[in-house]
Amino acid sequence: DKDQALAVAARESLSQAGEAAVRPLIQVLKHESASVRFLAISALADLGPNTSDAVPALLETLRDEVPELRSAAIVALSRSGAAVDTLLPAFVRATGDKIVTVRLDAINASAAFQADAVLATVPLARLLKDEEQWVRSSAAFALGQIGSAAKEAMPALREALKDSSAHVRVTAGNALWKITGKSDGLVPVFLAALKESDLRLRNYATQGLLQLGPPAYPHV
Repeated sequence: DKDQALAVAARESLSQAGEAAVRPLIQVLKHESASVRFLAISALADLGPNTSDAVPALLETLRDEVPELRSAAIVALSRSGAAVDTLLPAFVRATGDKIVTVRLDAINASAAFQADAVLATVPLARLLKDEEQWVRSSAAFALGQIGSAAKEAMPALREALKDSSAHVRVTAGNALWKITGKSDGLVPVFLAALKESDLRLRNYATQGLLQLGPPAYPHV
């Protein structure tokens, strides 16, 4: 509609303005309208690493009462170029959000730091018990992205190999491989997933088997 078109045009104009738009956008983050605040956050996300001055205000937005704004702030912060030490603690706190989509965005943002996200290992390992399977799967993926530095999560990942969700089991198996480089107990997990109806999951399991090398060759 007309209002939506105007909002999109305004966002594009602000994004094209570059760093000059950052300070005005910080002020807009205080607007009473959630839609206007969302527009400002989205424009800051588009500006990417030019938005370091907006980081404190975006961190505050992670406490906004509107879930969509909290998620948008995570995206904007992840593109801001701010230091891991500044962002990771905030993302870890957001993994405990009551809204699933916010938890997922926070997990994915943490995963992007890879080995530098080692301080998120324990909180992510706890999320392997989350009630939502996609949160559990995303947490396992994030731990795999951290790699060998996430060894503290190995017991929780081993337990996740018995998860009720095949997606979680396969992702946990891949994470364990990335962390340890060992195939112990992983071949049966990937083989079982090959019987699932989900084609993408079967492909993911096949890739998991192939990365294991010789121990998996008889089964491929």
